[in-house]
Amino acid sequence: METIETFCPSCCKPVAAATIERNEDSLVKGEPVTSFARIAVCPLCGEEIGDSRLEEGNVQRAYDAYRSRHNLISPGQIKALRSRLGISQKSLALLLGIGEASIVRYEDGSLPSTSNNRLLLDALTNEGMLRVLRENGRLIPPTQLNRALEALNGTADSGGPSKEYAPPESDGTTGYKVPDIDYIGQCVSLLASLCRLSYITRIGKALFVSDFLAFESRGEAITGLRYARMQHGPVPVDYSVLFQSLERLGYISRTRNEYGECIYPKVENYDAITEEDMRSLKKAAQFVDSFTSVEELSNCTHSLALWACRRNAEIIEFEAGDEVTRLVASQKG
Repeated sequence: METIETFCPSCCKPVAAATIERNEDSLVKGEPVTSFARIAVCPLCGEEIGDSRLEEGNVQRAYDAYRSRHNLISPGQIKALRSRLGISQKSLALLLGIGEASIVRYEDGSLPSTSNNRLLLDALTNEGMLRVLRENGRLIPPTQLNRALEALNGTADSGGPSKEYAPPESDGTTGYKVPDIDYIGQCVSLLASLCRLSYITRIGKALFVSDFLAFESRGEAITGLRYARMQHGPVPVDYSVLFQSLERLGYISRTRNEYGECIYPKVENYDAITEEDMRSLKKAAQFVDSFTSVEELSNCTHSLALWACRRNAEIIEFEAGDEVTRLVASQKG
């Protein structure tokens, strides 16, 4: 039996009180709830002692029972959300339109209002958080916005169990190409062999350029990947998961150095890639290699109207025109 050093008001002296455990009924917001409680009992007079250290835990367990009954977000869920996205309490408050003091109270254990609970629960979903980042992302520091967008779009390595990449359905966001993981694997491996510096960010940009070059010339993309408007330019959606899957399938290998993550080819021949696609992939690799830094490459893609006219994390649809073709041609010139 555990004991706690406390003071018994009945005996008027300090005691080492034993703690007992039992279910206890209490009122939370006027509603009766039953929860687990720990109580200190004086070893001298047998009276129960109200110790603030134990009472705090008892109150939180009663609140937890109330939360469970009414589907209220927990302090741990809010903290985990901020940790996953890399944002502060102030930034979360600004994104959701909730007072910062309220976020602090909720993380300390207070119960959220019905309206704020609805906002917080929606933010737990990728779709909900992406929506508020698009709408209110300008209100938070750019570094936090970028971290959050990368986490939600799969560009940040979670360190958790590996996931398999699930190719999207063919539509306007895939360039009307039916995605095939084996064909994508050959294309990524080829780009890694063609690009002078095969950092993951460069390969992502090369994929984007090659797909849009192909679409602008014939109305169909090469890979069927989707691309999102991100802080540093267009990137393939879920590309961290994609590259993990391609590595497990034997198309590429990945290593990390002091400057970032690199991709290396593991395919010996590229017979499956059509001549037309090969030309677009080579042009894209040459375009990417024409920049000495990723920052210059990103700034160049920012000049594209199809990037500039969209909000952060918004999917970039393939559109008729020659914007990417002209950009590649101007860089060569």
